[in-house]
Amino acid sequence: MVLSVSKLIQALEPSATMAMAAKAKELKASGRTVYDLSLGEPDFPTPEHICQAAIDAMKAGHTHYTVASGIPELKRAVVEQYKARYGLSYPPQHVVISNGAKHAIHNALVAVLNPGDEVIIPAPYWVSYSELVKLTGAVPVIVHTDESNGFKLTPEAFRAAITPKTRMLLLCTPSNPTGTMYSRQ
Repeated sequence: MVLSVSKLIQALEPSATMAMAAKAKELKASGRTVYDLSLGEPDFPTPEHICQAAIDAMKAGHTHYTVASGIPELKRAVVEQYKARYGLSYPPQHVVISNGAKHAIHNALVAVLNPGDEVIIPAPYWVSYSELVKLTGAVPVIVHTDESNGFKLTPEAFRAAITPKTRMLLLCTPSNPTGTMYSRQ
């Protein structure tokens, strides 16, 4: 029997970020000086106290599956931090812990989108956004912005992109990759 990947997976574009990282690694291995700005990883090792805390947690038996939305102690800590920092009160059941931004965005998109829905994404955008949308069977609608207005999606461009199939606006602020920040206004 021949196994094939789904049509959704076949429609995905390869990650430009991963391709750039692979090329940077190849050039470094050949002796070239490379300033690799592709992956969002720190250029220093994990601090020793964090490594030790992980070892201590494993030795204490914290090596089993956790509740899918996050361990209760961590969710409570997030609730307390939001209350202290922002004055916002949320119950722990409204907090979900993920293993990273891509995982969290994927989960949100899968929870809300149906095949054929449209998601408006201001460009420039993080390369994974459109591919994560495609994984749901929804359609990314890319709306180009420009430097003259700080790469911000204008109300006019936003309204023009809306169709009866529009289900979501994927707005990142501060923006990855431009750093653009939207004000409340």
